[in-house]
Amino acid sequence: DATIEFRLFRGTLNMTTLRATLQLVDVLLDVAKTRSIAWIARSSWLDIIEAGFQHPELMTYLDKRGLAYGPLSDQILNDRRGN
Repeated sequence: DATIEFRLFRGTLNMTTLRATLQLVDVLLDVAKTRSIAWIARSSWLDIIEAGFQHPELMTYLDKRGLAYGPLSDQILNDRRGN
């Protein structure tokens, strides 16, 4: 039985950051379990972000850091802002 350990993030006491990082791990696990190796090999950061659009803290976290971009992420963030 194989185990994968994620060590991507620094520690934080900020609950929004903690939720966002856990949501990113959830998206990465979902992509790994449901997508083909070929899809993963040709995917981009935007493809991964679009897979995580249902996570509000993650989208806000990425937007604040300039990491969420593209038509879908813009639409999601604008909808959340009421634009």
